[in-house]
Amino acid sequence: MKDNKKKLEEWIKIDVLLQEKLKDLEALEFQKEEILTRAEKMKSLTQEIQDEMNKSILMYENLAKEVSQLKEKAKLLKNKN
Repeated sequence: MKDNKKKLEEWIKIDVLLQEKLKDLEALEFQKEEILTRAEKMKSLTQEIQDEMNKSILMYENLAKEVSQLKEKAKLLKNKN
């Protein structure tokens, strides 16, 4: 019983973190759209916009890695007896 409670608590922590990461991904998607809109209006890709795009890509890659790790933790927790 105590083990099940601990497992449930861990599951909830993972779920909360996943939800936060998904919100962060949504914010990055919005940021990406803003960058693309600015680039279209300027009709060019300035160094500043390129730098913002690179930063956004790095943030996306890091978030995707964190989400993958959280999913793996959830999977291991699910399979744990």
